[in-house]
Amino acid sequence: AGDEQVADATAGCDTASDKLRATIAAIIEKGDHYRHRIAVLNRETKSLSPAARARVLAHYRTLLRQIADLVSEGVASGEFREVEPEIIANLIDGACDIWPLRQFAVGEFGRDRFNAEVAEFVIAGLRRPATRPKRAAGAKPR
Repeated sequence: AGDEQVADATAGCDTASDKLRATIAAIIEKGDHYRHRIAVLNRETKSLSPAARARVLAHYRTLLRQIADLVSEGVASGEFREVEPEIIANLIDGACDIWPLRQFAVGEFGRDRFNAEVAEFVIAGLRRPATRPKRAAGAKPR
């Protein structure tokens, strides 16, 4: 998912959850399309020329920053619990990379189901826990 792909994917999304779902779908779709390149880049980045490696890593850092910004947006709005956005961004990207890198393990489920499961797992983990109403003083638990 490039700079414009994340922006395009999140256009029209209102909530941080919707934006993350759309971003996850875009990353998985791109991973599906560029499966071979992603496998090479994940394993062979050190073998790239210094200039090529710098370009790849700059692109990657931009993507991670965009994901972290979406997570921060959800935290700021109260939609998500307090988390370290950069760690969560890396977890999201790593989970999405399972699709192109581990087809032997997840390919049988299909891209749509994989996408739905990853998105729900991420969003459920980020959601702010529901607060229980406080009992009145002296009230007994049920």
